[in-house]
Amino acid sequence: MKKLLMLFALVCSGSALAQSPSATEQYRYGMHLDVAQVISISEPQDKCHPSPVTMIYRDSHGNVKSLKYLVAGTDCGNAND
Repeated sequence: MKKLLMLFALVCSGSALAQSPSATEQYRYGMHLDVAQVISISEPQDKCHPSPVTMIYRDSHGNVKSLKYLVAGTDCGNAND
């Protein structure tokens, strides 16, 4: 039973390591994306101006990848203030 539990723990830890992307790719206009499942998207640092975010996702082959891209700010408040 102990050997079975140890094997289970080893398999689980190995699959957790396999979920880390190796390198972050920078988005380029028109690039083909193979996104089967979004795992996470970071929060933009600036809520008003364009700011980089990083998306961690799984492609259709099950590989975990990372993509950095810019998002436009949407919380700039009232321009007349």
